[in-house]
Amino acid sequence: MKINQVIIAYPKIRFDNLRPNYTLTDYNSVMIIEMIIEQLDPKNHITVLLNTDMEAEYPIGNYLRNYYPGIQIMELSGSKQQMISSYFDTIDSETPILVVGSDIISDVSDMIPGDYSPESGVYFHKNKHTYPTNLVTNHIVHDFSKFYAWQHHNNKNVIFCDIDGTLIEAQPKNMYTDTPSILTNNVDIIKTQYHNGSQIIFTTCRKDEFREITTKMLESLGFHNFLLIMNLIKGTRILVNDYDEANPFPRAVAQNTLRNSDDLPRELSK
Repeated sequence: MKINQVIIAYPKIRFDNLRPNYTLTDYNSVMIIEMIIEQLDPKNHITVLLNTDMEAEYPIGNYLRNYYPGIQIMELSGSKQQMISSYFDTIDSETPILVVGSDIISDVSDMIPGDYSPESGVYFHKNKHTYPTNLVTNHIVHDFSKFYAWQHHNNKNVIFCDIDGTLIEAQPKNMYTDTPSILTNNVDIIKTQYHNGSQIIFTTCRKDEFREITTKMLESLGFHNFLLIMNLIKGTRILVNDYDEANPFPRAVAQNTLRNSDDLPRELSK
């Protein structure tokens, strides 16, 4: 028998001045509710319960229907308890169920069938006296019940980093094939960001004809899966980016360093 996996997208806003947390997108532009959907078993049924009032203000239902055509979307009114009750009225009492709240926490290991945690918002079945057999288990995906946990998850940067004079001592084009003099401190700081999950985009005035040589040199420094923008003019580089409540100011910063000086501040590696 297939299990019906039920996601409760309840409109409780955990984070001040932000939209419901299940609609927040992370550093990969993936909504929390998508993280939950994608960690469930696609061989079993998946149902998402959306609140009608919140759906009118923060609509995601049509997006989910288009992007996940195999799942069921139900728009229900009322409190979380009322939404759960309305859903259970539509199913057979023997249907095995795995229920997931949109406010996911990890501290439910000592809960037993029939319990309800008001802190987590995780329900297990309609009525522990008459429906104890349709419980499968609770399912924990991510702990984003606190804003600091969400910020920590998204603590990734996009770093646009120069090459000549910043990571290695500047080389004229007739010396690109020579072994570079590495600015070790600077390289280590950028590599720390890289290993922490930040995206690295190298920028350079080198011409595209030297892409292969430059790529191999960067790989020899320990960088992989990076982007490389070439053919830049020798002008001031200005970064422009937006910010909002979920991604607070500042969202664009700059660090100048004297050419060939190995003095990037350690704070950049945090």
